[in-house]
Amino acid sequence: PCTKHIYHLYEFKCHNGAERDRLEKELIQNQIGYGFHYPHLISDMPMYVNLGVLETPIASDIQDRIISLPIHPCMTFKEAQVVVSVVNNCVQ
Repeated sequence: PCTKHIYHLYEFKCHNGAERDRLEKELIQNQIGYGFHYPHLISDMPMYVNLGVLETPIASDIQDRIISLPIHPCMTFKEAQVVVSVVNNCVQ
């Protein structure tokens, strides 16, 4: 009850890795910042790999499809509209 969203990351899930790659290129071309905040699965980290096989098919699939779009308190409505427009034009 006494909490609110901090709007730290805006993770966008593409349909597949190829679509994410296209979106990344469009963001670069339009000089829009982005990120890959979760490039490695926890299950792939050495301390967990040594424990044995830990299969995470859903996490593996999502890892290749997510991209962090810009979000911050000083972002203007116009800047947000540009990001939305680029995403809408790129994503099917």
